[in-house]
Amino acid sequence: MNCAEFRHWLDDGRPGLHDGATAHAQRCPACAAALEADRTIERLLSQGPSAAPAGFTGRVMARVVARAAPARVPVMPAPALPWWARAARDPAAVLALAVAALLAGRWSALWAASSTAGQGAAQWVARAISAGLSAAGVAVSLPSPIRADALLGLEIGAACLALLAAPWLYRTTLRHAARAALGR
Repeated sequence: MNCAEFRHWLDDGRPGLHDGATAHAQRCPACAAALEADRTIERLLSQGPSAAPAGFTGRVMARVVARAAPARVPVMPAPALPWWARAARDPAAVLALAVAALLAGRWSALWAASSTAGQGAAQWVARAISAGLSAAGVAVSLPSPIRADALLGLEIGAACLALLAAPWLYRTTLRHAARAALGR
């Protein structure tokens, strides 16, 4: 018998009396130690369970409580955004809406509106952009009569920015409402 066969014989629970195993254990110190350890384990298991020392359970439970993690405060999940806010967050949706608006209103009608009636709103957007850039330290000078195609671009850009800002505005409003409800 070799060491591998001896370990297999031990792992199988020492089936039957095997003279080759005892002879091998007498020649091999490692296998002799393994056989002695196996016999010691068998002897301890045959004695039956022993009683725990007095106060053992109390000491263990005190250590468990001392090392327990502090209680976590449940965090309320953020409410799901409504469909229109999720759609407004997607740049492709914003672009599709802008293109659909151009096609629905016909280009010529949009062009005419931006050059006549829409001139006041477009001029206001242009002045607001100019004022914002000036406040940021960027020198901008817009021509006094802004061309109709530039006004149309400003109007469409402002509409797209408003759509992109809608989810942020919605979440900010919810946060402020929650803080007001909690009294903070």
